[in-house]
Amino acid sequence: MSRQAVIVTGAARGIGKATALRLAKDGASLVLNGREAESLREVADAVVQAGGAAWVCAADLRKAETANSLVSQCVQEFGRVDGLVNAAGVAKLTPLLELDLETWKSFFDLHVTPSFLCCQAVARRMVEQGEGGSIVNVSSVAASMAMYGTGAYAAAKGAVSSFTRVAAVEWAGHAIRVNAVAPGPVATEQLRKVYVGPMYAERARSIPMNRLAEPEEVADMIAFLLSPAAKYVTGQVLAIDGGASAVGCYSYETYKRQAPQA
Repeated sequence: MSRQAVIVTGAARGIGKATALRLAKDGASLVLNGREAESLREVADAVVQAGGAAWVCAADLRKAETANSLVSQCVQEFGRVDGLVNAAGVAKLTPLLELDLETWKSFFDLHVTPSFLCCQAVARRMVEQGEGGSIVNVSSVAASMAMYGTGAYAAAKGAVSSFTRVAAVEWAGHAIRVNAVAPGPVATEQLRKVYVGPMYAERARSIPMNRLAEPEEVADMIAFLLSPAAKYVTGQVLAIDGGASAVGCYSYETYKRQAPQA
């Protein structure tokens, strides 16, 4: 069986990096995208050591041509495109009354438009290939739960969840599956810089499983959605949140009111 050829955006760190390393264990061939070439090369080396193949494509997803470049690179290096993981993005807490227009636009420019362009470019190639494929977008539980300070982030992730469902319906006839994962708080390097000391423990207490997710746990779900084991799964936004969305906002509301303000 040939290697699965997958494009992973946001691959330099966090969920994207964890996903690249997880797919490498299955022997995948990966095009790794991010803006930091040196960090991407380090991930690429780790991918090869884990049993995969990797090609680095450091480029800004906010530029319209980047999506097509990633597809072209994947086809040139590996002959085809079988999957896409849109994991690029950042989270920043800003109350709505303090949110300026440029910050609002920046969330859509980074989370929504690049994900759409990459989905479209990859899907067009998959249609040409005629054998289908799998696309996984990274959304967030913030898209369906009101959480303090996440107005721009939640709106952007809500858009990602919505166009994921539409893409799944429109492309199902081409055997292209489109799903999203919706993590709760994940213990990435970025988040650990926000929740330090007692704040980290308090944030964990607001989750029924009493801890934050590890990036590798989100990567496992993404790997499943890319695999043949999920061949009848499409149009879904799957929460990975330790029960946070099941218990609802009460748990987070209690945490927010009790936790010291950053």
